[in-house]
Amino acid sequence: MSAEAREGNVVFSPVSLSTALAVLANGAAGDTRTEIDALVNPDRLSAGKLNEKYCNLMNHLNNAGYSENGNRTTLLEMANSIWIQDRLPVKEAFLSTSNTYYGAEVFNVNFRKAGARDAINRWIAEKTHGRIAEHITQTPSETVMYVFNSLYFRGKWLNQFDKSKTQKEDFHLGNGSGATGGPGATGGSPGGATVKVDMMNAERRIRYYEDEEVQAGEFNYYGCNMLVILPRGDLGEYLDRLDYARLEGILGGMESVKTKIKFPRFSFGRKTRLNDHLKAAGLETAFDPVAADFTGISDRSDGFNVYISDVSSGPGRRRQSVGLEADIRAHELPGWQERRHLADSGQGADG
Repeated sequence: MSAEAREGNVVFSPVSLSTALAVLANGAAGDTRTEIDALVNPDRLSAGKLNEKYCNLMNHLNNAGYSENGNRTTLLEMANSIWIQDRLPVKEAFLSTSNTYYGAEVFNVNFRKAGARDAINRWIAEKTHGRIAEHITQTPSETVMYVFNSLYFRGKWLNQFDKSKTQKEDFHLGNGSGATGGPGATGGSPGGATVKVDMMNAERRIRYYEDEEVQAGEFNYYGCNMLVILPRGDLGEYLDRLDYARLEGILGGMESVKTKIKFPRFSFGRKTRLNDHLKAAGLETAFDPVAADFTGISDRSDGFNVYISDVSSGPGRRRQSVGLEADIRAHELPGWQERRHLADSGQGADG
């Protein structure tokens, strides 16, 4: 995420965020579409090709995993939904594309009633196998649409950590100088605050990489794996330099090494608001009630302009799921009250 907006921990799924933005891209035009494309479509694919790319990605994720004796012990599940305020005029082309390529379920509700909130939370709970509950606590009266993406993961370690070797140990917070000492060094920030955590311990052979900037290890589940990167120095500075080429270099340079592993047990349970991060990354007009151009969703001729009010990511219990929401609101255009009065009184444009 952008350095300008980074403060504390940020928890989100890049594929969840980019998929939700790709859905909204089909309703965007002008500068808003250009800004979204800069984030989710760097190869400048046509709208059709971009939708096909995300459709294939979703199909790949939903069919990935591992089965034992007919039971899936490792699985990924992604789902999308669009919730629309009753009587909001939404273009059929936007809804059809969202359903065809992203499998988005479409619901018409009344956000002013508690039943809408309950229905949304039931959908989220179902798609995340109960890991995210009561995600929506209220539906603002200004909200006219929600776009949701849920991502659920359940994995079985290829090599389980021995619970008897988990013990309380120091964990360093914040930024600072990194650790040295080759494979097995714990990293951290000696100059920052230190807390006690449940530290899992093991000694085994893993795919491992190190250079002057980082240590990295690959931890395997049945059917997939997780890459963990530990910067030696300032975390923020390293994230500013991290790009696809560096990731390719890490993955391509890994070797099988027997090493000592210290892995903290952790959890996260608060929503992360992504507005400032997205604005700093270049997505600006989408959040502007006047400048936002989502005319592919709803025409401005109806007297209002739709824009993104909020984009938030909410993790589920035990790190197994992430929910991404985009809150879409309507801004009444100048002169609409007068035009509506004329229409209601039966007067035409010429009086």
